[in-house]
Amino acid sequence: MKRLMLLLAVPFALGLNSCTSTVRLQVMRPADIDVPKDIQAIATANRYKPDKPNRVWNVLEGLVSGEGIGQDRRGAESCLEGLSNVLMVSPRFKFAQLAIDLRGTGTQNFPDPLQAEEVKRLCEMAKSDALVTIEAFDSDSRLDYGSRIKKEKINNVMSDVTYQTVNAGIRVTVGWRMYRASDGAIIDQFRMVETINFNNEGRTRQEAESRLPNRDAMTREVGRVVGDKYATRISPAIFWVTRDYFSKAKGAPEMKVARNSARISDWTGAAKIWSGLTENPNPKTAAKAMYNMAVASEVLGDLNSAVMWTEKAYKGGINRAMQYNGILRQRQFDQERLNNQLSKPEEKN
Repeated sequence: MKRLMLLLAVPFALGLNSCTSTVRLQVMRPADIDVPKDIQAIATANRYKPDKPNRVWNVLEGLVSGEGIGQDRRGAESCLEGLSNVLMVSPRFKFAQLAIDLRGTGTQNFPDPLQAEEVKRLCEMAKSDALVTIEAFDSDSRLDYGSRIKKEKINNVMSDVTYQTVNAGIRVTVGWRMYRASDGAIIDQFRMVETINFNNEGRTRQEAESRLPNRDAMTREVGRVVGDKYATRISPAIFWVTRDYFSKAKGAPEMKVARNSARISDWTGAAKIWSGLTENPNPKTAAKAMYNMAVASEVLGDLNSAVMWTEKAYKGGINRAMQYNGILRQRQFDQERLNNQLSKPEEKN
């Protein structure tokens, strides 16, 4: 049975300008990699904590870099939290998180792979077909300063006031592995580097810095982002996208009626009106209706019709229809991959 990537549509009142409206769609995208079909259940575990030989070095590195005690450990935990939040609602896997800490390097360097017997034991505990571990984590930060002038009223007179600005760039390096339960083989080994910038300002540098989140909180935030992104590498996930459609057309008051139907999620009713307008004697009005039919078709789950309508709209003079056509064709390609990823493994005789 074909699984549709479209899940939910939420209308907005306004789009790019007064002549358009916007709808937000929830769509499901395929995972970046194709995990073997026989893996139906995944467990996760934290392997960041350093073993004894690396523990002293880990503490010394933190002192030199200015990291707080346990900062990277908490960042690694946030990575697993971000991963777990996606996998818990994954349409592809059953999920379990092992409440166990495995020993690694405590740095950005991968430790030796887990032994096959250990992988099998852990997967049996979690009743899973594979084990995903975070095996490396390291954070770095950088502060950049500047200034900007703002107009402010002082004693009823508009004056130039100089504010000091600060940018905190937090970069984390994370290493992931996925092991197969049956033989301990590494299915995926992936290193990720993510940087997020946090900005604020104040009358002095000290004031600007004080308005930033503390470094521990910033590291945990980046960690959650990385965990979320790795989840989309191995599992289909839901994303929000937006589509604009025309809400007005010269000499066609029906466009407003159709817009009102779309706003209350009556896309079938809106499409019926737009379909009639595709035969409008005004070529521009007809082309706008064709474009809107593409949006309605996508919302209703008919990607083939949506592609066809964008081609007609482009021929009618709607230049943005060509870009939309490319988006839809990518969704068609993604749909095929998604159907394959969500299909069950064939039963062996």
